[in-house]
Parts: sequence; C-alpha cells; structure tokens
Amino acid sequence: MKDGKWAKLDVRYGNTFDKQPGLQGPIDEAFMDRFIIVRPTGKSKWPAVDKWVHAEMERAIKQWRSQFRGEPIVKDDIDVTHEDMKSSNLVLWGDPYSNKLLASLGARATEFSLGALRYPSAKNGEGGKDAYKFLLANKNFQADKHVPVMICPNPNSKHKYIVLNSGFTFREYDYLNNARQSPKLPDWPWSMLRRRRQSQTGPGCGCRLL
Repeated sequence: MKDGKWAKLDVRYGNTFDKQPGLQGPIDEAFMDRFIIVRPTGKSKWPAVDKWVHAEMERAIKQWRSQFRGEPIVKDDIDVTHEDMKSSNLVLWGDPYSNKLLASLGARATEFSLGALRYPSAKNGEGGKDAYKFLLANKNFQADKHVPVMICPNPNSKHKYIVLNSGFTFREYDYLNNARQSPKLPDWPWSMLRRRRQSQTGPGCGCRLL
C-alpha cells in the first residue's frame, strides 16, 4: 500500500519479504503460536525510547494475562537460547542499542539490517546525523522521536517470526466486544513518541501506518 493505493513491492527489497503460509504476517500472527517476550538488558541512546519500550512491554504482558488468561514467557535478551529460536516466535523490545539479541540478529559490517528495518550507524555508534535516524520500509524516521514496530521472519530460524515492539494490536476499546478483537496493524507500522490521546489502532503514543 503506497499513498492509499496498492502498489508493486519495491524491487530493491529483493525476496526479503516474500510471503508463504505461516510466514505472512501481520503482527498478530506471531501470537497464534508459542512466543517469548524478550526484554532488553541495555539502554537506548534516547531515554524517551526506553521509557516507551518498557511501558508498552509491561502493558503487553499485563494485557496478555487479562485478555487471554495466560502467563507469557519472558526472558532477558542475554538468556534466549538457540533452542528458543527454533521453537518460538520472539517478541523483541527495544532497539539495536538496548536489546543485545536484536543487535546480533541485524549486525552487518556498516549498519544494522533486519527485514524492512535499517539503522545506518547502529554498529559503530558513530556516523554524525545518521546516528539519529532509522529507515523502515525505505522511509526515514528520527530515532529519538519514533520507535519501529514490525514483524519479519527470524533470520536464524526461517520458520519463526521476529516481532519488534508490539504485543497483540487491538486496544482498550476492542476489549469490550470480541468481534473487534482482530489485527489492527500491518507488517511495518511505527510509533511516534509524543503525548496525545491514546491510539485505538496501534501500540500507543500515536502509532501511524506507513
């Protein structure tokens, strides 16, 4: 979808986003199977990002208990094993600076790259103004004012998902009627860190779609 119309996938993405049964998204698809919530043990460069990440992660844990009457599996980023990757979808919280597992999954020679997400200077921690942006589906965002939210195949376990910075995507208004409890976000939304009325369609703080 581009500018409100269906468009052909950008050929520059190659086969990165080829879909197949069981790996077609959207975000809520990952919660239909065994999943592990992965907490960051480091800190982002930006306190506002850390604050948002931890608040939304705790909310996702609480609401899973409340809406689905279950106890989610939660692990620190340094405690996730190879067996976990093979058996579970991983719900990672944070950014490449704060979440060590996320950083390792996307580590490249000169950038962080995972699915539709790029942090041009995340690896070396430098890069001038580039250190303050990320790219999601080839769109630029200020990394101190936005948080990427997405789903993609796990590069280390091709039949499992990576979810970044999201629980299930329906919100408070939808709790009143299970007819509304359906996926509300696509594969690559994002969230803006600003104070405003809570979104009813995304993971809070003014989530908007690409």
